[in-house]
Amino acid sequence: MRSYEPVRLELKEGLTEVTVINENGEEETLVSTRLPHKDLFDAMSGLAGIFCRHMEIPDEMKGRVHARGLRKKETKDASGFIIMASINCPGTFSKLDVRSPMLEKVSDIYWTMKGKDGNSVNLPERHLDKLLGAERAMCELALVEAGLFAKEGKTRRAADLLSDLEEKEE
Repeated sequence: MRSYEPVRLELKEGLTEVTVINENGEEETLVSTRLPHKDLFDAMSGLAGIFCRHMEIPDEMKGRVHARGLRKKETKDASGFIIMASINCPGTFSKLDVRSPMLEKVSDIYWTMKGKDGNSVNLPERHLDKLLGAERAMCELALVEAGLFAKEGKTRRAADLLSDLEEKEE
């Protein structure tokens, strides 16, 4: 049983920062130059699509968006996640660092509620401030992978690096 809760992850140039709440309820941040496991990078890639949907990024720009961080957020009324991303701007040879507002976690029932007419009351395209179930699961997975990296040393193995090279060659 884990005695920590991952609450923040940020990938920077050559660094990975993970913040956890330890067994004493204190924040603890690990900054590492080690390469995290491929599972963490895959989870972060999924966050880019979530960011684009909620921030209404046009399809033609989606390839320029890269998730670089995730933070769990709690308020007295809600809980959710903030996704940090970078948008590459090739025309100016720069990147723009941006973040989403808190994307609220809601129960799956929220999305299945029907009105008197039998139609859905809550449509995802109208409630971009709320996460769908699969999006919530992807955010939670990213933090789990961050925790495995920070506290249990889950890093890239030689086999992962070889498979990455093989994928690039294909």
